[in-house]
Amino acid sequence: MILLAASPKISKTQVLTIPIKGVYGVDYIIVNYPDWHADDGPVLVEDGFKSDHNNGSKTYDGHQGTDFVISGFPQMDSSVYVMAADAGKIIHVTDGLFDRETDGIKEYGLGNYIGIYHPSSNTYSYYGHLKTNSVIVKVGEVVSAGQTIAEVGSSGNSTDPHLHFELWKKGVLSDPAIDPWGMSHDSGSARWKSPPTYDDSYAVWESGFVNYDSVENFVPATWFPLRERSALKSNFNNADPFFTFWALQYGLKVGDKTSIKWYEPNGDLYASESTSYLTQDWWFHYYNHSIPTPPLSKQGVWNILFYYNDTLQLTKSFSYGHLTNKEKQLKIPKPIIQNLDKKTILIILPDDILYNELKLYNLEGKLLLKERLSGLKEVELSFPNTFESGTYIVAIGNDKTRHILKVFIE
Repeated sequence: MILLAASPKISKTQVLTIPIKGVYGVDYIIVNYPDWHADDGPVLVEDGFKSDHNNGSKTYDGHQGTDFVISGFPQMDSSVYVMAADAGKIIHVTDGLFDRETDGIKEYGLGNYIGIYHPSSNTYSYYGHLKTNSVIVKVGEVVSAGQTIAEVGSSGNSTDPHLHFELWKKGVLSDPAIDPWGMSHDSGSARWKSPPTYDDSYAVWESGFVNYDSVENFVPATWFPLRERSALKSNFNNADPFFTFWALQYGLKVGDKTSIKWYEPNGDLYASESTSYLTQDWWFHYYNHSIPTPPLSKQGVWNILFYYNDTLQLTKSFSYGHLTNKEKQLKIPKPIIQNLDKKTILIILPDDILYNELKLYNLEGKLLLKERLSGLKEVELSFPNTFESGTYIVAIGNDKTRHILKVFIE
């Protein structure tokens, strides 16, 4: 894999193209970078130290490359293209191996992979875990930077579909791996033409509902059905043993917390749960929470609210049983109202619709307040003490949808 020859002087600074097609945060994320020694660069053996080029935790001991991770096997099946990071000559191709690995068996190595030699910089790049039979280049072929060479898969030592990219020096016996991202204290060593910004933020990438309860939040070996997006649901009935919400999230740090609230069709809170993340940072994590089949008396449109560190991240709806015509027309749940105190209410808006206006009326129909909304997920209304106790009407909507809600203050 490494040629033991004298290393000629590099003629120019290498500039690399991101080797996966797509937009960061939409089509792929970066879960692992190369692991660094405390002082001198990427390690080749586990040494108990874990730090990426930004002094963060997006790596693991001995990791020599960058993992560009996609959302799951359905995205893999739709074809996510791998591109040459720099111009060069194809020196190795392995193809035809099983590409739906989820066990992470170390001995399986890079699985299907491509090696390219870059003469202008005297370096090698490797593209691992490729989709079987997706390689479209041959040994000896010359490729240009950005040229499509294969597709992302999950072959070899892999648990989820992703591209593992490595850059190596030529003719080096120790620490041949190069970190193309550089280090925060190593000015000018980054090699990417247009790299995505280092991202340690939290996000929910995808979410939905299923009817099984076999997935454990902290046991990646049980995540297989969600990796495959098996049995996705938007409508449940009493034959479904569980109603399960799942979320593919990333950017969880030690000490973070997520929580979920399940609301019945009449707006009552049915169930809730909180999960704390105490042992490690998670840069790719499947969350799920289940409730057993509710009583038939609670059929209709349900709503869940999902929070990260007590901040609302998303609302999502599903139907249970036979819907009325009115519920079928709505398709999404109405906003949820919570009384924070005697004079303050919180209105939580579903994600599915962009609401642009809120109006407040008394029971006589007099307009008391009119506000423009712009992409808000929550609206907090504080009633002055001059407002009498009683019921008021809140109208929230846009040009096509309007919800009329009753609120009560003391």
